Amino acid sequence: MEKSSKIINLLTILTGLAAAVLAYLLVDAADQFRGKSSVKRDELNAARRLLADAEEKKEREEASLRARRAGLTEDLEAHRDQVAKLKLSLPEKENESEGLKKQQDKARLAATKDKAKLAALEAEIATANETADRLRIGNPATQAALNQLQVEVDEQNDLVGDLELELRDYRAETDHLSSHYASILEGLGIDAENPSWITIGKGVATKIERLSMEAGMLVLPLGTSHGMRNEMRFFVSKNGKRVGQLVIKDAGLAHSVANIVPLFGNPTKLREKDTVEITGF
Repeated sequence: MEKSSKIINLLTILTGLAAAVLAYLLVDAADQFRGKSSVKRDELNAARRLLADAEEKKEREEASLRARRAGLTEDLEAHRDQVAKLKLSLPEKENESEGLKKQQDKARLAATKDKAKLAALEAEIATANETADRLRIGNPATQAALNQLQVEVDEQNDLVGDLELELRDYRAETDHLSSHYASILEGLGIDAENPSWITIGKGVATKIERLSMEAGMLVLPLGTSHGMRNEMRFFVSKNGKRVGQLVIKDAGLAHSVANIVPLFGNPTKLREKDTVEITGF
């Protein structure tokens, strides 16, 4: 009986120890679970903050894109208005050109008449010179009259010279006006059919005239006459794929020098004489 009581006490002690160990293990597991839950909660909060930042950035980009689209729409409308005005002014310019042509025809006719007058004056002067020579030889007493006649001949010569100068000046002026209005009409016609200005968002096909990958620079055959300005920025695409970005550093009248922006795209695919498309942004 005493032996059974000892066994029961031993089992009771072992059971108590097992319960204590199990309780310790459960408490430790609970602490670990709470620690992991805290870490996961921090990760979830960080993920939520990143998501909120991404959504805010997306909203800003969408607002910027809408503003740029609105600006491009306004530029397009303004360009359409300019083209419409140019088309409306073309008939007026053509009428001016026709008027200039008529003035030129009148000037040519007047010049022809003046040439005839000059020829007649020269014939009269030659006759007067011959008469003066005969009188000088035949009768010395007429020297005074000959001198007076020579003065008149000199005046006629001066008049002929003045008329010739006026004719040359008038001819040069009419030729200059004709070429000037012809160039204006040609420029208006080209601009009306295909405006040459460069705007943000508009793609323009061009060719790389010079390229130096070591210096990170290239030359385009587009200048201020096409709308290029210093510090303008462009995406550059080749065969429909965007390969890099450019910044205009020196815009001339018909050519521009651009820097290749590093770390954007793959500009090493560019080659001299390549046909590319640039898009302002």
